[in-house]
Amino acid sequence: MVDIEVKWEREALERYVIDCFQNAGVVDPSAGTRLAHMDKDKCEFALRWLEFRHGICLERDYRTVGELADELGQALKPR
Repeated sequence: MVDIEVKWEREALERYVIDCFQNAGVVDPSAGTRLAHMDKDKCEFALRWLEFRHGICLERDYRTVGELADELGQALKPR
């Protein structure tokens, strides 16, 4: 049962990050969308919004939206 919960949590984070990129103006992002292929200004806007919203600092070297969602999940876990 734990594996299902982890999968659901990961999918929810991916949807959340995808929504952030769509709100920034990126057209049809998915978990596999490479950040290097996005408009740099729109990508930076989405990353800064996530940082502001959650009070964290995000690296700028993520390869895909899914990878960013994974790292966001790690950053938001209570320590």
